Amino acid sequence: MNPSQFSLSNAVYEVENAYLDGRLSFDKFGNALAARVNQVRQILKAQGLSRKSNLSLNFAIQQLFEHP
Repeated sequence: MNPSQFSLSNAVYEVENAYLDGRLSFDKFGNALAARVNQVRQILKAQGLSRKSNLSLNFAIQQLFEHP
């Protein structure tokens, strides 16, 4: 195995798909993930925060939980 080819999103998909007995569409999962990434980027932009700051990223992700 080549560690540079590991993908966190693929790993999460595999776990979620196993939990759902193979009923999770990879395309739907990818689209949902992309939508959340876009929401985080919008929050960062609206708040004037850096995409390179882990603190800012964690704040934006937390906002998704608080204000779905």
